[in-house]
Amino acid sequence: MPTDEFEFIDASGLEALLLGDQRFALFDARDEGLFAKSHMLFACSLSLADLEARLFRLVPWQRTLIVLTSDEGDGMAARAARRCLGLGYTNLRLLRGGNQAWQRHGKSLFKGIHVPSKAFGELVEAHYHTPMIEAAELHGLMASGAKVRIFDCRPPNEFHRMSLPTARNCPGADLLSRVPAMVDHDETIVINCAGRTRGILGAQSLISAGVRNRVVALKNGTMGWHLAGFPLESGRSDLVEPVDPARLDGIRRMAANLRERFDIAVVDMSAWLSRAEGEPANRPLLLDVRGPWEYQAGHLPGSRSAPGGQLLQATDYYVAVRNTPLLLADDDGIRASITAAWLLQMGLRDVSVLDHRDIFSHMTESGTACWLPARLIPLVDTVDAPQLARDLEGGTTLVLDLGSSDDYYKGHIPRSRFVMRSRLAHSVPALPRLPCVTLVADDAVTGAFAAREITELYGAPVRLLQGGRQAWREAGLPMQTGLEDAVDPPEDMWHIPSSPLGGLDSAMRDYLSWEIDLAAQVAREPGTRYLVGDRPPASPRTPEAPTPANAAGSRN
Repeated sequence: MPTDEFEFIDASGLEALLLGDQRFALFDARDEGLFAKSHMLFACSLSLADLEARLFRLVPWQRTLIVLTSDEGDGMAARAARRCLGLGYTNLRLLRGGNQAWQRHGKSLFKGIHVPSKAFGELVEAHYHTPMIEAAELHGLMASGAKVRIFDCRPPNEFHRMSLPTARNCPGADLLSRVPAMVDHDETIVINCAGRTRGILGAQSLISAGVRNRVVALKNGTMGWHLAGFPLESGRSDLVEPVDPARLDGIRRMAANLRERFDIAVVDMSAWLSRAEGEPANRPLLLDVRGPWEYQAGHLPGSRSAPGGQLLQATDYYVAVRNTPLLLADDDGIRASITAAWLLQMGLRDVSVLDHRDIFSHMTESGTACWLPARLIPLVDTVDAPQLARDLEGGTTLVLDLGSSDDYYKGHIPRSRFVMRSRLAHSVPALPRLPCVTLVADDAVTGAFAAREITELYGAPVRLLQGGRQAWREAGLPMQTGLEDAVDPPEDMWHIPSSPLGGLDSAMRDYLSWEIDLAAQVAREPGTRYLVGDRPPASPRTPEAPTPANAAGSRN
């Protein structure tokens, strides 16, 4: 596939960018399943599957330098560049030789996803000596009736999938503002996640803030509990409720101490509002670290939902533009402060928090934001679930499922075919010919862009199922499980080890070993800036800059 319409950057130029202060994004354009097998440490996964739906959220300013990579010779980076160009992004570079050129440059490729964040968790544990409790010891304490309280710091959907007996759900950023008020002084607080990172950060957050109870992280989380032979529960929802604000004075003092220790600036609301109206290149990225349900109920214009615990666990999913200033928002001054303290120790240089007082009066937007301008979204016909059921019965439509392979495996529309958007050009022409095609997509934006592609490839009308797979289920229509009707392999995503597609017990053991070994592996990579436990240096507040001449590369 020709790439001469784009400029290149070589591995040495990319290394210079990683060591510098310029704002830029580095994206790997392959599907996440392939990305998870081997990728550059600071590359963010942005696959062709949902590029249009995610790009504007990740890169708000269209003149930001974007470097695209993939495997050498696969053409994915060039395809992604064309899509970026079609959305108005013009400052694009392709990494010459792709990921393999980075290896030839003497650098490493990494397995897994969210590697910088997970390596950070291991560094935190090593630096602070975060206390751990083994599954067998915790099980014994629970059986003996000891005063132990377990808090699962994952998002509610993960808690619902599997949880420890008696555990309550308190997402990571909420731990400090909720847990201390719920426990007696002599109770042991146990924080768990699925593996290691979030449990370590959650427990250490309470310890570093000054909570006086004994606080420990469950070693290896729910996976360690399961591998030790103890049962997990599923289907539970037990979210810890917010504490009365009148009872938070002591916790707010703890948060203030963290801000002082790490030199975290508090930005006045009027100062933010004036900056929000200025040049986009000079604005910080405004991240709302509250729960997604709180964000949907009401949020500040221009803010992006990034729940604090997940922001630390998967920083590269929420923050793709390196060296961009971050402004964290919440409604209590606690969640943003503790999240900012960890991000600074992770090596992000410019992180501040928004003054939370009177913040609700400025939350004039609600719902889930769509960052892509509506004028760029192709028009597509739609069909409702009952009509699609009749069309399937009559044999007049081919149904293609563009959702995740994990969701497809768990339940999909009978006779629908799982396809990966990155492989449409290969898979669609070989499919049976029917009068029309119906797409099932996780979001309407991705569905609309895929419909345009498939119309050209299939040569028949293409429409989108309103409400996707959920609308079909809510209509009381039958579902089918498994991958028997899948056209493409389930390489669209990284499958969690505890899932059937992830490998179960053997994969859990491999995952935990991989996570423990990360800290040593990342230390030699350019761009690593971990400052665990240290007061960060003064934050450079550099505006967006043009690409330096030695990093710009060439067209040949």
